[in-house]
Amino acid sequence: METELAEAAREFLDAPAKFQAVILKAARAGENANQITRAIGHAYSPDYVRRIIREAREAGKLPARQS
Repeated sequence: METELAEAAREFLDAPAKFQAVILKAARAGENANQITRAIGHAYSPDYVRRIIREAREAGKLPARQS
């Protein structure tokens, strides 16, 4: 039981980073914040998704937006 609890806790703690990684993957593929927000069932607001994308661009994790 202890191992199972530890594993579940690890997955829970890693979930936000994994979720954001998938959001960035979608952004890399050309999805915009509104499309991503709809796809994730509004788990994050469009503004927060935009922030995640913007911060990733600023950190060099995503290429600059194409005009």
